[in-house]
Parts: sequence; C-alpha cells; structure tokens
Amino acid sequence: GDHRDLHLCDRRQRQMCIRDRLQTAADVKIDRNKKSCRTPRRNDQVERALSFFTSLHGWCGRVSNYFRSSVFPVQSLDKLDMSAINATGVFVPLVPLMLPAAGDEGGRGSLLPAKDQKAFIGEQARSLEAKLSALGKAFADEKKLVTGAEANILCALEHIKHIGERISHCVDYIEHMLEQQLIAAVGKELQPKDFGEYMQFHARRLFSADYAPKPFVYAIRRPDHCPEGVLTLEADVGDGQLEQPLQSIVSSVKANKPMYFSLGAATRAEFLGERFLHGAIQHQFSNVKDAKLRLTARARQFSSFILLVGKIASADTFEPTHAVIIQNKDDVLIPLLLETIPSAKAFRDAIESLSPEQQRFAKAFSCNAIGIDSLCTLRCRNQTATRTIAQFATRWIDERNSFDSRFDGNVYHLSSTGRFVVVRWKRR
Repeated sequence: GDHRDLHLCDRRQRQMCIRDRLQTAADVKIDRNKKSCRTPRRNDQVERALSFFTSLHGWCGRVSNYFRSSVFPVQSLDKLDMSAINATGVFVPLVPLMLPAAGDEGGRGSLLPAKDQKAFIGEQARSLEAKLSALGKAFADEKKLVTGAEANILCALEHIKHIGERISHCVDYIEHMLEQQLIAAVGKELQPKDFGEYMQFHARRLFSADYAPKPFVYAIRRPDHCPEGVLTLEADVGDGQLEQPLQSIVSSVKANKPMYFSLGAATRAEFLGERFLHGAIQHQFSNVKDAKLRLTARARQFSSFILLVGKIASADTFEPTHAVIIQNKDDVLIPLLLETIPSAKAFRDAIESLSPEQQRFAKAFSCNAIGIDSLCTLRCRNQTATRTIAQFATRWIDERNSFDSRFDGNVYHLSSTGRFVVVRWKRR
C-alpha cells in the first residue's frame, strides 16, 4: 500500500509511545556458570544481543535506503534540506560505566544508579522529541511526498542504528579493559609460544620423567657406535627466534618382529630396530598463524643413512612415499604441511544433516584418510656382496623418482637394523 499508511498515530500518541518505551528498564543477566561463558563479551547472552542489534542495524539501513533511493526521488527535492534528516543531537543513553553496587541493589552492580538511569533516559526522550519537532517544522507541507512523518521515521531509524553501534562499542570497551588488566597482571601479551612453555612447565609437574614430553631430537647411530647423524622435528612459531625442537609424548619399544616395505612388485625389505610413537598437541590462538614444522636431517662427515618418509599401512607394512640418501655433512630441511584433524564432536556436527548413506561414506572415508605419518632411517654401507639388493633399491628409486640425490657409484646395502619413528599429529 501507500507508504503514507505508516501514519498510525498522531504526534501526541508518538510522544507517549516513545516515552513509555524509553522508561522501560531492561534486566539482562549473564549466566557465568555455563561453560560457554568466557568473558563479559564472549558469552551466549551478549552474543545473541549483538546478533540481534546487527540484524536490526541492517534492517534500519535497508528501510532508510528504500526511502532515500526509491521514494524521495519521485518528487523534486531542490527546495528541501534533505541533509537535515539525521539523528544528530539525539542523546544515546549508553556508556560503559561500572560502579559498586548500592545498598538497595541487593548485591548487584549496575551501570548507573536508578535515578541516573532515569535522568539519562529522560534526556534521550527530550532530545529525540526536540529533533522530531524540528523535522516536523522543516517538512511541514503535508501535500508533498516528503513530510514530517517520513523525516521522523528516518530520524528514528538512524537513532536505532546509533544505539546498536554504541552497545557494540560498550561491550568491546569492557573486553579491552579486562584484557589490559590481565596483560598488566601477567606482564606481557601472551602468544602461543608462551602458552606452550606454560604447558611444558605444567607437564613437568604433572608427569614423571619417563612420561613427560621430550624434544623430538634423535641421534642416528648403531649400537655401541658414534652417531652418524641427527633427526630433528623443529617448530617455528613466527616470533623471529630460532626454531626449537617440537615437544612430544613418546612411547618406545625394541622391535621383536620385522616390518616390511616394498622394493618392487615382487621384492620387499625388512627392518627391525627401535620404534617410537609420538603424540603432540599444538596450541593455536584465533588471531595467530599456525606454527610451521620442519623436519631436519643431518649427517656427520664420512657417514650416511637413508631417510624414508611415508605412512603405516598395517601392523607390519610401511609404505614410503619419499626417500633421500643423506651423507657426508648433508643438511636436509623438509617443510611439513599438516592438516587439522577435526574432533569427534566437530565431525558429528558436520555430518548430522547428511543422509544415512552419506554419513556412512563420510565415516568410512575419514577412517581411510587419517593415516599415521611415519619416518624410517636405515644405515647404508659399502659392500660389493650386496649388489643385488642395491639394484632393487636403485630401480625402486628410479621408478618412484622420490630420492632427492642419486647414487654416486657405490653399492649401498639396506641394513636389517634401523630406527623407526611413528608420528601422530593432533591440533587443539
């Protein structure tokens, strides 16, 4: 219908409606016992309130834009001061003040005492009424399309938008104030590295020495021999300092059954040695990038070993996807690109709306996709008697094209003893 149907009440009725609404006290209480309540800004009640005012702000903007772009251009606006249609001068009764509870408040704090709240609301009503009266006089011609009613509507919409913006600013100010107090108490702004160091300190107090997290640093060596190299998993948190070894919980065992990996379609190699299972939790803040992980392998002078990178296919099968011979003071740096494994709850929420067939497929595929990243180091030595094994290894290298360096003419033997490392990652 005609937009003039918005004239639902006369001037006096509008005044009474505004006065009654503004004098109605709102009682909002944050449930601090809920697990989702983190701060005065980050809780369900405030999030819902801000979401409502965000939607209301958008609705007011759309209505105002409709009047200004679709309705008002129908008539000539040359003689009208359209810039006067705003909410400038209307008092917004919202300030981020926190005062001690008065004696009659029953132990509850309030932004302002009751009499001051009424004074604030009264000033808002007075300034809004004065603004509406001024707009009614500026657009007094009832025969034209732009009248005092339309100007009042746009002024009220602008005021509502200002209220929503002020509420957002107030809760953000309180959050910022509490953050500054916490920083002053701690002494600095915490980063993921600081939280990781705190967790290491906590782990030393909680776990015994055998079960506490340890740095991912291993010497590649044969029993009763000097080390031939070093294997390290380093983390770069982006603070400009040197990379530090990743802290992980480790379980180790001496292998009593061999594991195998394929050299070709009909040949496979077996290996024993020590086996390690690692578990690590990386800490991440919402506004900070993930830590970059890097696998570092170094060989000593006149020493060499083979590094295989792959996944565990079964209880006795290792599937290498990449390999490299590291020898004579080589220093190999391999950046690791990891993917976050969703938690069980996040996975259930993601597939909740899918059909039963799609849910079964997603569960089966996730079980297949989540593998255990593994590393295997093998000692290599010069032996002309093992040329057959070396030929198989050379052909395997050429077929997969996964070695970063080539043979130098020597014949290498894949020793039956080695070090096997299994790594399982999970981010929180």
